[in-house]
Amino acid sequence: MLTPREKWNLLSKLLLNFGTRVEHNILYLNWSVKDEEQFIFLARCISQCINVKITGFYDYQKRHWKIQLG
Repeated sequence: MLTPREKWNLLSKLLLNFGTRVEHNILYLNWSVKDEEQFIFLARCISQCINVKITGFYDYQKRHWKIQLG
C-alpha cells in the first residue's frame, strides 16, 4: 500500500505532463482566472486520489494555484 506522500509524488509526476510545475512538494497549476468552484472540484479529486487533505491559494500576480498537502 502506498503512503499519502508516495501517492502525492506519483500525482505530481503525472501532472508534470500537463504543464504543472512542481517545486519542493508544492504544485503550481497555471490558471488564467481564479475560479474557486473549479479549484474546489480539483482539490476534492486530488484529495480522493491520494486520501489526504490538500490546501491551496490563488496567486493573482503569477496567475496560478499553489497546492500542497494540507
